[in-house]
Amino acid sequence: MPLALTDAQLATVTNATALLPPAARDNFLRSVAAQLTGAPPTDGAVLAALRFVLSERGVAVGREALAIKSR
Repeated sequence: MPLALTDAQLATVTNATALLPPAARDNFLRSVAAQLTGAPPTDGAVLAALRFVLSERGVAVGREALAIKSR
């Protein structure tokens, strides 16, 4: 089932992929989507999923590094 992310959420997810090598990005995105399955993709849920999946891959990210910036 596709996820319905806001433009700002999608931009944050896309920016987070830059922290990983290109070969790891597809699996990263699939893992983030799996974390978001079954719950509304609120800003907090998206950020929590990103932090969790990045930490699983050994990428430490501070709170300030990932933020959803609404227009």
